[in-house]
Amino acid sequence: MRARRFRLGKAMGWYWSRWVCLLTVASGSALLSGCGGSDSDRVEIKGTVTLNNNPVEMGLVSFRPQPGTASPSAGAKIVDGKYSVAPEGGLLPGKFRVEITASRPTGKEVNTRFSDQPVILQQQYIPDKYNKNSRLEITISPDAGKITENFELTD
Repeated sequence: MRARRFRLGKAMGWYWSRWVCLLTVASGSALLSGCGGSDSDRVEIKGTVTLNNNPVEMGLVSFRPQPGTASPSAGAKIVDGKYSVAPEGGLLPGKFRVEITASRPTGKEVNTRFSDQPVILQQQYIPDKYNKNSRLEITISPDAGKITENFELTD
């Protein structure tokens, strides 16, 4: 028994492809509009990061939503001890775990498979209790608007 091949006519094929295209665009729009609330709900957050009373020169601060918080993660570069998360990429109200990382050169050079030139090895110098084992948390209320949150870290 031979399999029969189903073939749409030209008019039917055009009609079908138009519906598939329309459904794809509609589903994508629905998914995107449901992600993370509107920009007016997002909160701008900025502040300083110090380690043993010295500004962290370069690093990263990340805000990870905790269970029950309907917000995407957000983060910002730390430059000269300051960071800022703009409202467009800001957080929605809820509870967040804060992770702070920064590294500095060790002076050791290593060869990698990605480059012909040796790379200077970097070392994380912020204690684990502020990044991978962080217990730092921040709670953002629905009427927060703009927040200034300073992190004074110690060894």
